[in-house]
Parts: sequence; structure tokens; C-alpha cells
Amino acid sequence: MSNEAPSVSGTAVVGATLTASTGTWSGSPTAYGYQWSRCDNSGANCAALDGATAPSYVVAAADAGATVRVAVSASNAAGSGIATSAPTAVVSSGTAPTALTAPAISGTPTVGSALNANAGSWSGAATYAYQWTRCNSSGGSCGMIAGATAASYVPVSADVSSTLRVNVLAANTAGTSTATSAATSAVQTTSTLGSVTQPWFTSTSPFNTAIPAAAAVDPNSGTWINELYNNSLVNSIYVNQTAWSTTVYHANATTPTIPIYVSNLNKHIDLPYASGWSTSPDSDAHMVVIDDSTGCEYEFEALNLTSRWANSVAVFHVTTGTGAHAADAGVTGAGTSLLAGLITPQDVASGAINHALRIGTPINSSQYRLPATSSDGSVAGGIPEGSLIRLDPSLDLSQSGLTGFALMLARALQTYGAYDGDNGGSLAVSAQVNGSYSLPITWLPKSMVLHLQVMAPLWTSVPTETNYTAGCHNPY
Repeated sequence: MSNEAPSVSGTAVVGATLTASTGTWSGSPTAYGYQWSRCDNSGANCAALDGATAPSYVVAAADAGATVRVAVSASNAAGSGIATSAPTAVVSSGTAPTALTAPAISGTPTVGSALNANAGSWSGAATYAYQWTRCNSSGGSCGMIAGATAASYVPVSADVSSTLRVNVLAANTAGTSTATSAATSAVQTTSTLGSVTQPWFTSTSPFNTAIPAAAAVDPNSGTWINELYNNSLVNSIYVNQTAWSTTVYHANATTPTIPIYVSNLNKHIDLPYASGWSTSPDSDAHMVVIDDSTGCEYEFEALNLTSRWANSVAVFHVTTGTGAHAADAGVTGAGTSLLAGLITPQDVASGAINHALRIGTPINSSQYRLPATSSDGSVAGGIPEGSLIRLDPSLDLSQSGLTGFALMLARALQTYGAYDGDNGGSLAVSAQVNGSYSLPITWLPKSMVLHLQVMAPLWTSVPTETNYTAGCHNPY
């Protein structure tokens, strides 16, 4: 039997914690139970709150304008009894968060380079949400960027010449408040490392070297080209841009890192990573990250960002490396860089692809030649990986009927060619998966396959890199 009713301590404000006392009982109870109820503003018409059976209760937004009571049950071997507390005061909605300092943006506003939002300081904030906006050059006329709701944002080509702001929505059980950062400077087109931009890797890299006029065609070229033309998997000189290539992102000194377990090394490596980055949308799951503050480049294959696992990694340096890698079961069949030979939105915007390309064929052999250091091919007598494949330079492209990107691609194949970097399910060059292109990405018709030439080996030595590149994150 209750001698003194239970009581409730705490402030009747949304978000506050209320605590029940058991009151006093005769009969020496051995156990107590609790049930909280929401009542009208006079303490009547009470309804039990589902799940609210603990000694304490956090006042919910739905309680605003109502009162709260708690019923305490006491029991011993002889039976049980129930007593109910007096109602609390009418629950107040409390106070919404107040911004004390404005949100701020860190990072360099450059296409492909992550920006990070600091929420600023607040009173009374429990959670934060973010919305990035694109503004005019003076920071006005801002519009929301669809899907840009994380604490980090990677500018895209549509942001060039605009400024960016981030809105931070702070919330508690009493309500929400919004504060907005200052605008960034105008977003720039490409990331830079000092004064260095594309093309990546050294000027003497095979991927940045035009084919010499005296370069010889391989004696087996005609056989290989006919095999390609007659292969059922070859319907064009295709461009892998929506899948089966790679995404590319730019990091800087402020970009956070996450540890990635690399299966074929049985080691971890720290990856600069910003929320929202993703791999190519295919089973290869490739991703490339360039750290503009160091020049280090990290390439992954079968990368799972959720489980922080990858099958393989290759580390390069984009200013001192060549795009060739030691034979250590890296990311590509040939051991060459995913970035080397990759067609980018910046290439297309400039009107010319001024570097060699990366190509895959379905008839690669197990042999290889520099700049390749390995092969994933298996076709007996097929094309050695690392071979340079070009479009016959005597072909008059002005009479080809090609326009736009297809013409740009054909000119690059005549001038620089494409290095065979992987065994593939088609004859295809690689283009960056993410990013916005200024021209539609089209491919060359199958008739152009008959004008291809496989070159005799051009390189007797090419400097290679390893995953233990000085100044970069190394496996551990």
C-alpha cells in the first residue's frame, strides 16, 4: 500500500529528462515497475506512452502543451499495488538552437577537390544537416545543389566561375534554425599542383610522348588487326565512360583519410577521402584519388568504401612518375596507371587530347612489353599488353565524316596512339566516369578498326614506381 505518492523531478520541457521517485510503501516491496502517460493540460484524460516503462523519461515533441504523469507499481510476495504521481506542469516546447558563430568552408574551390563544412558553434543544437548552394560570383542568387547534403562537397564543372555556400540546419526537440557560411571564391576549372596541371606524369612518360615519325609497325600488326575486326566482341572503337573505367577525385592537405584493407597485400593504406566520393559503377569498382598537396596518386580496384576493403592498390606520383608500375599484382592487367591515358572532361573542354590513351582488347596474350610490366591476357599469339596501337596517320580525317568528340579521339589515336592496358570484353579506350563533358562522348565506327596499327616496341626502359613512393601514404 502506498503511503506517499510517487513524484516526478525534472523540467517539463521538450528534450528534458524526467525522473520518477517510487514514493513510499508499506509491506516492504521487492520490485517496482513504471508506466509514463501523457495527459491533457489539466492532468486528466491520460494515455499510456508505448515503451515508456523506465524510471526516467525524455520529454518528446508530442508532449508539448500536455502534462505527464507516472504510475508506479510496487510488488512483493503477497501481491502488488499501483500509485500515480501528480501531473507535471504543462510541457513547454523549449528553445530552438541559436547560432553563435557562422558555419565555415575549408578547402580549395576547384573542380574535383573536396570542400568541407564546419557547422560553426551553436547553443542548444542536438543534430546538424547540410545543404550546399551554388551562387553568383558575388555570393548572391544562390540555388540549392541537388543531392549535396553531406558535410563535404566536391565541386563539378557546373560550379565553375560560381561561388559556393553551405547552409547548416541545427535542430533540437524544440525546433530548427539555419545559418549560412560566407561564400567561397569562384570555383576554378582544374586542380593544380604548384604550376602543374594535366597532362599527368613526366613529359618523358610514354603516355605524354607523341609517336615518332620513324616508328615501325609490328610485323604481326596486320594479323592482330584482322583478328580484332573479326572478333564478335568488337563492334567499334568504343569509349568506356559510364562504366568499366574509373572515377577521379582531388584531395588536399585538409582532406581526411580512411584506412583501407588491401586484400592482395594483406596490409592497410590510408586513403584521402571525402563523403560522396564513389567508385566506377561496375564490378571493377575503380577509383583514383590525386592528393594535390603532395602529388601522390592512389588507384584502387574492387574498392568497397562501406567495408573499407579493396582487392588491390597502386601508388603513383603525378609529377615525377611515368605511369608505369612495378609488377606487384596492382590495379590493372598491364601494371600501368588507370590515370595514364585516361580521357578527362578537361581534355574535351580544351578541344584536344594531348596524350596517349589507354585501351583494352579481347585478344591480349600473356606476353607484355614496356611500359607494361605484366599481363592479364591469355590468348595464344595475341597482342602483348603494353603494345601501342595507333590509327594510321596517313588516313585523311577530313574525309572521314567524323565530328566532335569522335574526331578528337581519332586525332589523338593518330598522334599519340593508345597503350594496351587490360584484357577486355570489347575494344575500348577509357574516359573518366565522373565529371561533366562539354561534348557528347561518341565512339569510332567499326570500319576504323581496319585502319589501326600495332606498333613495334618503342621502349627499352621505363622508370617504374612502387606502392612505397616517398612522401605518399604507404601500405602498413
